[in-house]
Amino acid sequence: MSERVIDPAKVLEMGKAMAKAAVDVDAKGRQAQHLIDGVSGLVGGAPDALGRAKKVAGSLAEQGGEAVRKAVKYVDDVKALEELTTWQWWMPNMANFTDPDWQKVVTSDEFGSVPIGVAAYLLEKFDKGSPVLRPGSNAPIPIIPRMDNLPTAPGQITTHQGQQWVRRPSGLIVPSGSAADPRIPPAPTNPPPGWRGVRPGVRVDVPEYRVPKWASVTSKTLGWAGAGLTVYGAGYNQWLQDKQYHPEMGGAERFARAAGNAVIEGGPAAAGAWALGVKGAAWGATAGTMIGGPVGGVIGGVVGGAVGAFVGSKAGAAVGRGLKALGKKLFG
Repeated sequence: MSERVIDPAKVLEMGKAMAKAAVDVDAKGRQAQHLIDGVSGLVGGAPDALGRAKKVAGSLAEQGGEAVRKAVKYVDDVKALEELTTWQWWMPNMANFTDPDWQKVVTSDEFGSVPIGVAAYLLEKFDKGSPVLRPGSNAPIPIIPRMDNLPTAPGQITTHQGQQWVRRPSGLIVPSGSAADPRIPPAPTNPPPGWRGVRPGVRVDVPEYRVPKWASVTSKTLGWAGAGLTVYGAGYNQWLQDKQYHPEMGGAERFARAAGNAVIEGGPAAAGAWALGVKGAAWGATAGTMIGGPVGGVIGGVVGGAVGAFVGSKAGAAVGRGLKALGKKLFG
């Protein structure tokens, strides 16, 4: 990966400094010319101080304006993709936790990966999917009717191209023997006697499995909070960038660009953070348990979730930046 060869903020400051110098040179030239004009009648061949000053000021203003244009063009068209080729962008930057702008702190990838990582660990540990029924030792086995024993009524079954179809009371035609077949009794909403709900992947020797309410609420709250901060951060960074490099933009235009970047870059970043956060939590919990037992499993799960969320956020943001660059190239 390569290093950036331009610092747009410093180039922008240099351009502004040259523009200010051009104004100062012009003012000094006017002062000098005023003094020269006061004594020009006493000596011949008075120098054209103002003309020379204007020439220098014009050159400074032109070069300063060119520097500003290059900095703005770099930020708008190059910086986002070029950053992806540097190691610094892909690695955590702990300085983001001490930024004086608290909004930059809480919307940084480093900060946002923590709540997503914790949420991913809680999801991995407690939520193993939809519950399935497991019969006990003396549980009655339900009788599933055979197709040839299903009751029929005149005109209820229709055969079309070798397939039997059944008419529901509403008049809808459905495949015979399917879950929508009105002759098949619906599955019970509550477990029958002797059956209990368990989650796939969870030990089945427990009487019943329910996700603890605190874990469910905490994982959902932290997950949504982390994703929201990631999306908001993408928009906020665009807002700050336009504020610095596009002072000519009005509030409405700046807000529209920030909202667009929140969707295009922040959306994939949040999705990537959650997807890899869950994977990282699973891998981290497994590795941590092998090394440090139950305590190591908790630590490994949280750390793995946070690391996975950080990497996923960066990968998702990279995809969003690529889509944004492609759209700009195709549609201008």
